[in-house]
Amino acid sequence: MMNNNITPVSFNVQQAVKLDLDIVQISDLRKRTNHDYLFAYSRIEFHQLIFVEQGSCIHTVDFEKYKCKKGSLLLMYPGQVQKFDNLAGWEGYIVIFRPEFLLPKESSSATNEIKIINKLDNLPVFLQLNDQHEQVILWLIKRMFDDIHQEGNVKTLQDLLRSELQSLFNRLFLICLKSDTKQHVSLSIVQKRCKTFRDLVEKNFYRYHQVRDYTKKLGYSEKSLNRSMQEISGCSAKQYLSRRIVLESKRLLTYTDLPINLIAMKLGFEEATNFSKFFRSCEKITPSKFRDINK
Repeated sequence: MMNNNITPVSFNVQQAVKLDLDIVQISDLRKRTNHDYLFAYSRIEFHQLIFVEQGSCIHTVDFEKYKCKKGSLLLMYPGQVQKFDNLAGWEGYIVIFRPEFLLPKESSSATNEIKIINKLDNLPVFLQLNDQHEQVILWLIKRMFDDIHQEGNVKTLQDLLRSELQSLFNRLFLICLKSDTKQHVSLSIVQKRCKTFRDLVEKNFYRYHQVRDYTKKLGYSEKSLNRSMQEISGCSAKQYLSRRIVLESKRLLTYTDLPINLIAMKLGFEEATNFSKFFRSCEKITPSKFRDINK
């Protein structure tokens, strides 16, 4: 019988030296006997990259199934829910690191490191790399994998791995960028505006359900915020906010046994009927029907 309760998975490294980054080969993961949690729904509390070196697999991230093949890259963030379809028929690497790993350690490098952190949200969950990019990313991952198993001072290893991880993300940013240099300049302000809005939504979506509540705090007009969100995310600020509330609703309906009225309260709705009306308007199905189908 399938267990639909969500399993929180905290950061836990396998090597003797406890670093803030770990890399596991799929072939090694298959050898471990106690990995049942991999095939259940789990909410990760760390950043995670999955790179498919050979074969193919299906991986579920927040209700989306991604068909991965050679050269596929999945990027997941703390709070996202995932499920492995299987570990057979493919090879690759899983890179995990603590959310604070990329935070600046010294003021001299703070600017560049903060820029990388702020740009992470602009990377898509799924990337299909071409042969050239695939080889570069694979080399960078293997380089980190080798360095993880080196002996040496922990701080030195941490600094080395942080630098290598920054290089990997900078490479991904280059892969995702468009060739128009002028647009790159204009996007920097737009990206910052969208990132600030998304961060504020993440902290307050269970309290504030109107875009105007966020624009008041941010000091932006709804028009400029909507224009920025359309350019970066392809949706309006209202659509983004609604999708975030719906996503959390789906998680609670699927992975917990909380009554719908308590889910409504948890998400900031004064009445369960208001929550049901909102959910149905977004998903064309009632919360109870959605729960029945997904349970």
